[in-house]
Amino acid sequence: MAKKSGSLNDRQAAFVREYLVDLNATRAAIRAGYAERSAAAMASELLRNPKVQEAVEAAQKARAERVQLKADDVLVELARLATSDVADAFDEHGALRPLKDMPVGLRRAIASIEVEQLKVDGAAVGTVAKVRMWDKPKSLELLSKHLGLLKEKLEVTGKDGAPVQVNAQQDLSGYTDEELQAIHAIHEAAARRRDAAERGGGEGGTGEAPEGP
Repeated sequence: MAKKSGSLNDRQAAFVREYLVDLNATRAAIRAGYAERSAAAMASELLRNPKVQEAVEAAQKARAERVQLKADDVLVELARLATSDVADAFDEHGALRPLKDMPVGLRRAIASIEVEQLKVDGAAVGTVAKVRMWDKPKSLELLSKHLGLLKEKLEVTGKDGAPVQVNAQQDLSGYTDEELQAIHAIHEAAARRRDAAERGGGEGGTGEAPEGP
């Protein structure tokens, strides 16, 4: 059994730390040491564990306090990235505006600016400005998730894509990681037995008794 650290065992605590990196539960479970083949199922169970939920919320709150950042600040910044218009970086003649003359929201949405000088026979004849913005689709996606406009669906399948058989009334929050993995293994074994039965025999043979000499 994994050593406990506070109210969580070591791998659960590692999952919480890794989940905060990118908020991807399956990848967090793999990085925390769970088997890759069952990582999605384990991640789903971990996120339903009240102790894990409490640890994630506490870690997020502590991180926000460290950087003095509130949820509204994040939403405002995402809104700037999502609604920025690169046209505001140029004046009515198509020339790049100085940074100080650009709207504040636009400046914060710019990832980089490159200005190349055009030359003909060694003589400068003009410039070309390239403005690269931060990822707008990703910003819209994150903003939608925060506002509840986009719901994530974690889909977990069993053997060969078949649905995992789960008892909706069963509370698994009190189980250890090892017990959860054992439960998952039992579900997989049951699925294999069902598949074998549908094919007309058990896993070890045809299901018929051998005839005598």
